[in-house]
This record gives sequence, structure tokens and C-alpha cells, in this order.
Amino acid sequence: DLMESDHEWSERRKEGVEVRPPVHGMRIVVKLFWDIAPLACENFATLCTNGTDTLRQNHANTNTKKSSTIKPTPIGESGKPLTYKNSTFHRILPNFIAQGGDFVFHNGTGGECIFHGKKTFKDERLGLQLRHDRRGIVSMGNGGRKNSNTSQFFITLGDGDGGSGDAM
Repeated sequence: DLMESDHEWSERRKEGVEVRPPVHGMRIVVKLFWDIAPLACENFATLCTNGTDTLRQNHANTNTKKSSTIKPTPIGESGKPLTYKNSTFHRILPNFIAQGGDFVFHNGTGGECIFHGKKTFKDERLGLQLRHDRRGIVSMGNGGRKNSNTSQFFITLGDGDGGSGDAM
């Protein structure tokens, strides 16, 4: 069903691409490289923690007193909460990538970042130079245009050709 509703890949089924949804409830642990891509890390970490800055605080090793009050998840311009909670992987291509993070339309055409009511944030030069040459690399996805990063991300599932971030 996801393949049929995907605007780019609906024809791939005819080419033999197999789609399998991830098992519900599995946990993925992600290492963030704050020194290379701080905007992407802050965006991803905040969306993972339902709008809080817990991961950023832990990264900075701050000794701030944690509040016992849970803050509500911020709402984006789309009217949707800025969080990955209840979001799905909208595209899975075996041995290549799994794409997710479109909590707006759930099909790869939407998404928002956390930064000041903007839907997108700028590319980070050092992050674009990284290679996607092995399984388990996580990167923010963009809309195919410069500086168009939102909440969408992808995880490499196989040993790729080593493409750089701008080609992914």
C-alpha cells in the first residue's frame, strides 16, 4: 500500500522492488555527530524527544536541574506536532535505504523542521561531504533542492556506492 501511494516509487513495484514494513516496536539507536552537523543533530534529536532538548543538554554535559513538568510538544505550521512519535517509514528499499520522518503527510511529500516556524533548514557543508558507504548511516533527507532539509531522514540499509550527502 505504501508503495502504491508513493509519488516517486509507485513504478518500482513493476521492477521487482520488495517492500516490507519494519517490525512494530523495534528500537533504533542513533549516534549523532554534533561537531559535523549541529543543525541536523538538533533537529533530529528534538524531533526524537517530542520537542524537548533533552539530547542536546545531555550532549553538552550541562548540569541543569531537570523540570518535573512535561512540556507539551510544539505544533508546526502544518498544525501537526513537531515529533517523530507515531510517524512511520514511508519508503523502504531493501539493501538501500529506509526513509521516514514525514509526520505531515506520511508519504514523503511533507515534513517540517523545528527552527523558528520555518519548514526547512540549510545544508551543512561538512555533513554533505560525508560518505554513505555502509549500512546504518543516518542523514537528513531534503526535497532535492539546496537548503531544503525538513524532518525527513533516511537510514542506509546496505553497503552503498559511497555517495555523498548531496546525492542522496
